[in-house]
Amino acid sequence: MPKPKKTKFTVEITQSELLSTPYRQGHFFIKWKLLPKSDFSHLSSRQQVEKNTVSWPDKIKFECKTQTDVTGQLEPVYLRVSVRKESNGGKSQDKLGVVNINLAEFAGARDRERRYLLQAAKKSQGKDNSILRVVLSMVLASGDPCFKVPAPVLGQGHIPVQEKSATAAGSIEEVKASLIRLADLSEQTERITSQNNFHKAWWDASGISAQTFVDNILKSDPPEYKKTTLITDEADEDNSMEVMTRLSVTVTDVDGEID
Repeated sequence: MPKPKKTKFTVEITQSELLSTPYRQGHFFIKWKLLPKSDFSHLSSRQQVEKNTVSWPDKIKFECKTQTDVTGQLEPVYLRVSVRKESNGGKSQDKLGVVNINLAEFAGARDRERRYLLQAAKKSQGKDNSILRVVLSMVLASGDPCFKVPAPVLGQGHIPVQEKSATAAGSIEEVKASLIRLADLSEQTERITSQNNFHKAWWDASGISAQTFVDNILKSDPPEYKKTTLITDEADEDNSMEVMTRLSVTVTDVDGEID
């Protein structure tokens, strides 16, 4: 039976937001605490709600320790997120709800987004359906790099969303768009190649070089001009307008010069 292997990770939270909150005014903050026995605890800045959304610009960085079980999977290590609202002019606070994030699910990830439904802090407290959005990175600092990452547990408030990670190739839509652009580029390249082959075949069949073709055009007579006089209804020569009309050189004329 394999022995548990200890690992240490560096965790960085780059974004945190409270979405779809029923509150339209007030100041909110977050208390972060690593469970069960850890010295890490952090209070975010106070931010005001705008359009039912609260955004915290705080970037949090800390280290957490865990170990693998007999199957090589990382054991859970929870980060408790407590969302609170100021009351009585900032003299007291109301706990709106909590979320327990299993950091083991983020092991090896960079800029991974997760959303959680805010859970009631007390049994007597009802849910307000607010959603906590976090973007988190978790990089191995020391220990065995061979481990299994546990799958997210939806029953713990985790809301499945399309996750974007810096280590991933991109979303399915982005891959599809790239394939479409690649197909368009391939079609354009094929069209240009076909045109070049046609021009080459035409030059080979005509028996003349491109330089000879250009020289014949340069030796041909310059375009002719004819003067047209427009007379007004009063037939006044002083009011006449002279218009210079350029006669275009047709392809037939050029072919004649080449012959």
